[in-house]
Amino acid sequence: MKKIAIILLLLLISLIINIYSKEFFNREIIVEGVRNKNIYFGQSVNMDSEVHLSYSNGIVLAFQLINRMGGINGYNLNLFVYNDNYEKEKAIKNAKILLEYDNVLGLIGTWGTPTSIAIYDKVIGQRNIPFIAPLTGSNLIRTDLNNVMMIRPSYKKEINEILKHIVSNKLRNICVFYQNDEYGISCMNDLMDLYSTNDYPINIKRSSFERNSIYLYETFSKILDNNEPLVNTFERNNIIDNIDAILLFGTSKQEFYIINYFKKIKPNMFFYNISFVGENIKNLKKLKNKSNIYITNILRVDETYHPIVYKNLINEIEYNKSINPYLKTPIIMTQNLIEGFIAGLFASKIIEKINGKHINRENFINQLYNKKENYINVFDLKLGPFSSNTESTGLNKVYLLRFNENTNKYEYIS
Repeated sequence: MKKIAIILLLLLISLIINIYSKEFFNREIIVEGVRNKNIYFGQSVNMDSEVHLSYSNGIVLAFQLINRMGGINGYNLNLFVYNDNYEKEKAIKNAKILLEYDNVLGLIGTWGTPTSIAIYDKVIGQRNIPFIAPLTGSNLIRTDLNNVMMIRPSYKKEINEILKHIVSNKLRNICVFYQNDEYGISCMNDLMDLYSTNDYPINIKRSSFERNSIYLYETFSKILDNNEPLVNTFERNNIIDNIDAILLFGTSKQEFYIINYFKKIKPNMFFYNISFVGENIKNLKKLKNKSNIYITNILRVDETYHPIVYKNLINEIEYNKSINPYLKTPIIMTQNLIEGFIAGLFASKIIEKINGKHINRENFINQLYNKKENYINVFDLKLGPFSSNTESTGLNKVYLLRFNENTNKYEYIS
């Protein structure tokens, strides 16, 4: 009897082990971004910033569109998003969690130069991990990196467009405020490279400020050659009156304060910013004087330019409103939203190119860099060419926009 009982017990244990082993090995584990019929990407972004969040929302709307159309060969696209507050250390931590714990297929839509460079240097490096559409124009992660999939052109191209406009308006004395980090310094280096060609007859004064800072009086002092610019009003105003234009390499946090401060003294002052800052219309509406405010843009999508992309994005915004009627912050059309939408569709098209092959990180990268020249078509927008071991970008044009005081909107002028 004892022998029989032992045998029955062993059979029962064997049965339990068998059941639980099947349960364990069949459980939903993400393997390089794929689980069942779902594909997962990861994003680290500042979720406390409306401008940054707009870029993330664009990616979400792109994935929403693809999934509503039946997915890609039956696979749905998903996005894990972690908040980094636009801080490098948090971005690094987020990237590690996304890649090592969540095991996403790749990182998409990292916002900003400091965070993008930090993630690449400390986490990704030369590994076979797709780094898709980081929102940066820095040259530090653009050249000879076959796992970086860049959509936007370089800051240097944007700055060149600004300098052409400055010269055409016969502006000579330029004041530059730049963020004291990888972003601002990268832009400043690009500006000085262009300046050194002697193609632009301008004078440049510059001053830096710390990232995420809005206390800028010390920064103003350096430009004004005065330790207390708010005390000696006559001297301050005289110096500012000789400044023709201000070029800002910072974020929307600083833009309003700088424009507001200088416009009070010289209303016709020209201001330029590059596309990274976003449109920041909410703050610009608060200004009393809104003349001569310019921003670059790297993508034009509207009823006339790439109308199919535009129509699909409008449809997804409306659909999102219908299924989320009580959103605290409704999704609205912005340039950052458009750019995020393009980034999400870009990633989906690369997966589509895998076409039945095993979906993993290496195959994803190879689909973009497996030819001398490779183009990705996103509806009526053609991105590329992409080629290995070169500086490849999806978009290669730069536009200049001017803020319209009457409509409170930016309008294209070039």
